[in-house]
Amino acid sequence: MKKEDLFDAVTNLPDKYVKEAKKRKIPRWTAAVAAILTVVILLSIFLGTGGVNLGRGGVQVLAAAEYPQMAAYPNEQKYIKWNGEFDDEAFRQVYDRWRDDLNDLRPEEGFADGLETYFPTAARALLSGQGNRVCSPLNVYMALAMLAEITDGDTRQEILAALGSDDLEDLRTQAKAVWRSVYRQDGAVNSVLANSLWLDQGESFRQETVDRLAENDYASVYRGEMGSEELDKALRDWLDEQTGGLLKKATKTAQFSPDTVLALASTVYFQSKWTEEFSKSNTREGTFHGLSGDTSADFLRSDGADTYYWGEGFAAYGKRLESGGTMWFFLPDEGVTPEDLLAGEDVFTLAADSDRWENQTRLIVHVSIPKFDIFQQQTLTDALETMGISKVFNLVQADFSPISENALCLSQTDHAARLAIDEEGVTAAAYTLMDAAGAARPPEEEMDFRLDRPFLTMVTSQDGLLLFAGIVCDIE
Repeated sequence: MKKEDLFDAVTNLPDKYVKEAKKRKIPRWTAAVAAILTVVILLSIFLGTGGVNLGRGGVQVLAAAEYPQMAAYPNEQKYIKWNGEFDDEAFRQVYDRWRDDLNDLRPEEGFADGLETYFPTAARALLSGQGNRVCSPLNVYMALAMLAEITDGDTRQEILAALGSDDLEDLRTQAKAVWRSVYRQDGAVNSVLANSLWLDQGESFRQETVDRLAENDYASVYRGEMGSEELDKALRDWLDEQTGGLLKKATKTAQFSPDTVLALASTVYFQSKWTEEFSKSNTREGTFHGLSGDTSADFLRSDGADTYYWGEGFAAYGKRLESGGTMWFFLPDEGVTPEDLLAGEDVFTLAADSDRWENQTRLIVHVSIPKFDIFQQQTLTDALETMGISKVFNLVQADFSPISENALCLSQTDHAARLAIDEEGVTAAAYTLMDAAGAARPPEEEMDFRLDRPFLTMVTSQDGLLLFAGIVCDIE
């Protein structure tokens, strides 16, 4: 779905906002261009009072987020001359422009300090349950950062405490740095965090807060009649556009209640190839011993010198991505479950900074990983309360004074995520510490790493931020 489709359904739009919105159209990748690991996440938060008197009219775009412009990553094939020689000078000029743009986005070292507790806590809360599960702790972080902006008092303090921030100003600085550290849209990697604020046209809101969300959180701002087909369609179009249409299973039913006063929506859309692709000729059918029984699966296979990691109760393998990140696979020992690994700290420490993990060795690793495509949709009420965020759900206790004079409370929280891999691609990065006591060193110069039973997986950014986490129990 193209951005233009959204605006065809919108009325009362100033021309400048239409032009600004078109500037940041997300490239549409087909399997022919990049049959990659596709990872997508969606979070939307809805706030309501009950029995609100609504106005009439179309949808207005009050602000359109402007993303940083990046030079395209140069395609090496375009710089091969007719005689077969490589035009190094021309390539270098374009490459240097791309590198400069990428470096301009890089936040200062230490920008993620304080998030070491948030990511494990969020992953555990979001992955509770049974069966295949997937979530994006980073996506929830960005949504909660916006939620902190429109709350105050004890309501805001609960959110700040969950995110590991001392005050709102520190959170603003960190959230913006996190956004810039993950953002990349250069034709080779697509990694975009998108935010939006949806306002009921029958209510008045504090303009300074709206402006702050647009500026600090790269949030687009829309206004219309809550519960109308026009606004519901605009919401679904926006969600599909930001997630490449990969979450239509969830977005097709997305809608606003007539009682909704305002809403926040946050998405993560990520695509990246492996730095070394799996050969399709090596893919073999095999058996996955899932919780629901044995099933047939296509296993991606590779053999070669690589780094093998181990810890108390698990073996681990990290597959590098062109994004600069890593996708991690954690295979529990016999008698150990993925949930057991999730309850500990070691897997998070390793994924965050693998260079500092002591239990690792270079050897021949025979890798066998099943293709999978997992999806989960969930409400976040229980997860947020587990993280210490509860006052936003209580109409008496919730404080939304920075955005509205009305008594508001959080009435709906939805989170949907999808994670899939194939021969050509995936998502991630790395950041970790320390070792695991009592783990045994691999006895041979060669090791088999075969994920043929339930396992834990994580996708980290270049800076070790936890983009996605999932548990694969069955191959469907």
